[in-house]
Amino acid sequence: MGFPGFSNKFRHDVARTGGPRQAELAAEDILRTVSQKLEKDQKKVGEVKAAGLKKQARSKEKVEKKYGGDIKRLNDVLRASVIFYHKEGLDKARELLGSDGSGLNKKIEGQVKDRFKDREKADKVNSVLKEGSGYMDVQFKVVYGTISFEIQLHVQPLIKAKGEGGGHDLYNIVRTIEAKPKQTWSKKEEEVVKTLNALSRQIYDIAWQAAKADKELTEEEMKKMKELTKEGVAYALARGIKPKKKKKKKEE
Repeated sequence: MGFPGFSNKFRHDVARTGGPRQAELAAEDILRTVSQKLEKDQKKVGEVKAAGLKKQARSKEKVEKKYGGDIKRLNDVLRASVIFYHKEGLDKARELLGSDGSGLNKKIEGQVKDRFKDREKADKVNSVLKEGSGYMDVQFKVVYGTISFEIQLHVQPLIKAKGEGGGHDLYNIVRTIEAKPKQTWSKKEEEVVKTLNALSRQIYDIAWQAAKADKELTEEEMKKMKELTKEGVAYALARGIKPKKKKKKKEE
């Protein structure tokens, strides 16, 4: 089976149009537009991170395990992110984005995936998320000529929780299990996914509260996140489940 983003035609189009750079430019344009609307210095509103081409092995795994072999659902072969330092910037971007991207002058294909909405609904009734990892962002597909790419919108405290706080470490363990068909999971694997996701939600809840209060994460909060991560890793290891080892980059 072939994969979009790895066909000869796609690679030719990416090279011809400067695909990765176009994704980055689109993200930069969004940050600039939001900064202008807020009447603030762009450097104080956020930053852009470009990811380039997604690796073929990861794309294959995602298509087969997450999308049931439907390659049309793989949107993030090319992607770039806008990381807002404050929730104010994120909220303005979401407002301008709407459902069709017109407020940000972008041609969007498909639906906008806004993972903040479920959390906001839970907040209104003083509840919390009860499923998934708890990480939140906004994802949408932008069309540029013959190619398309995914733009992601993030807020800084959640990004910090994901990296320094260890949220992504727990996700990597869960992903090791989720790479297999669910019907083949053992009881231990089911328990690990459930437990690690619950711990992950606690990590991102700490970050979300900081984002809502427009405060930086404190040393104590970061310490708590790392303790939750350590607890999750130990829980998985005790049940014989380890994250995939990262391949070392070959020296040039």
